[in-house]
Amino acid sequence: MNTKPAPTELDRISKLYGLPEFFKQAGEDGTWVAPSGYDSYVDDARTLPIHTASATYLSCVSAFESGFGAEKRASAQDGSDLQETLLKVARFWGIGDAVENNIVKKFQQMKVASSADIPDSSFALAVDHPVDGSRVRAYPIETPAMIEKSAAALIADRTRMPLAQRKQAAVAILNRASELGMNLLTSTSDILEKTAGIGLGTPDDMADALYKRASVFAERHQMDLARETTFVADTVLDSEISPEFCCKVAEAIDQLDADHQLHLRYGFGLDLPEDACHSILEGDCKRASAEYFRLPTGSVYRTDDLMKVAHILPAICGADHGKMIVDGSFSKSAAAKAMTEIPMGKVGQLELLFAQFHLERQSVPSALFA
Repeated sequence: MNTKPAPTELDRISKLYGLPEFFKQAGEDGTWVAPSGYDSYVDDARTLPIHTASATYLSCVSAFESGFGAEKRASAQDGSDLQETLLKVARFWGIGDAVENNIVKKFQQMKVASSADIPDSSFALAVDHPVDGSRVRAYPIETPAMIEKSAAALIADRTRMPLAQRKQAAVAILNRASELGMNLLTSTSDILEKTAGIGLGTPDDMADALYKRASVFAERHQMDLARETTFVADTVLDSEISPEFCCKVAEAIDQLDADHQLHLRYGFGLDLPEDACHSILEGDCKRASAEYFRLPTGSVYRTDDLMKVAHILPAICGADHGKMIVDGSFSKSAAAKAMTEIPMGKVGQLELLFAQFHLERQSVPSALFA
């Protein structure tokens, strides 16, 4: 089995720790072939191979990154300290100096007695305490292992933090992961992107979030607040959507929640502001553009359904039909793109044609085509 890391991972390691001269032999010395022997790994889980100098170097990176900040250091197969054992193996391969200078020293510099020596940029969140003014820092992002742990921790902490702070932390984690060439799990990155305020919301989703809060006020017999919130929801429902508008609505909902203790209901009938106001992400838009097309009138149809009318489109589209031919054949994706640019004078004919051949209009949020 080939165990060679992705080029982006090797590039990340090269930037952070360097790849010594001996690493150039990795493709020839069997480094990328997973060893079968138990003694070819330093750990019981067989995730840290030591059968070559290059494999040992990469295992040192993994061990030190995953162990940074842990309360208890991991153990090797024989129960000894994992990191110390790896250093011994590195010396056996004659790469002890490279590991010491490139990897160990970096982590020794980070593991200072006081975190005051670590810059704020090493954390996703750095704010002054509102009461005593002390500096509060959380979610370390110096290494990929730390980023993964901090991402998970931030997601777990979202309901207990103000929007501004969780947004700051999410932006920092995403930026740092990008700098290191990391690919976070889609489920993780989706939540972080919403928290960072990257996606768009639909008028329906944002208004619904406000209507639910109006209902809470009504339950509390706070009728003035219920009416005011309902009025804002009605306004949002008829508003033009933009990234700036979605951010403002999220901030307004967050302030409303903070002022009236509504954050205590997150997960119990109320969504977090960012989940309603940034629900549509770039990945959603890409998937929608591949699956659907929208006419200039705003009507949306499935791209696959264009195959039903491929034989008759030339009669209606005229010269525009040439845009739908790729390599001599009708292309539904090219046709879908051409449909978005079709002159308004021909749209009525197209809609009649689509109805005749049972192409159904789709109910898809307009923000997906932003």
